[in-house]
Amino acid sequence: MVTTQQYRQPARYKFALGIAILDVILILVTLINQLPRLQPAFLIPFPQVLTDAASWFTLAEICFCCAILVVLYGLLSLWLPELHFVLWLGAGLVVGAGLLYLLAGVMYLRSAGMGVPFQQGTFMFLLSLSVIILAVRLNKRFMHV
Repeated sequence: MVTTQQYRQPARYKFALGIAILDVILILVTLINQLPRLQPAFLIPFPQVLTDAASWFTLAEICFCCAILVVLYGLLSLWLPELHFVLWLGAGLVVGAGLLYLLAGVMYLRSAGMGVPFQQGTFMFLLSLSVIILAVRLNKRFMHV
């Protein structure tokens, strides 16, 4: 005998797959729109580009936008137990982008001294750490339900 639960489960997976495809499309559109902003970094000689704070900020912003899209998909996929890793993957990517922001802030601090970019890098790093706290709390919440 076939129950209604067996009919609902494939629909949930099809919905999750549709949202995942939409998420991948949004990430690709974001990358295509934002990558021309990195073009000036390709004109700087190799050793100097590593100390260019503006290039690091641009790279961090692009990574942060894409990571947030992965986290949003992870939040939507919390109701599928097999896809909880997507939230952790997205949270890890957000922390990686936060580290890029912190690196950019430190590069700015070394080159121009204390300023708004250093404060922005520090704030974005701390904000990225709060995403981990949110992921832990949400995971605990959905594991008890």
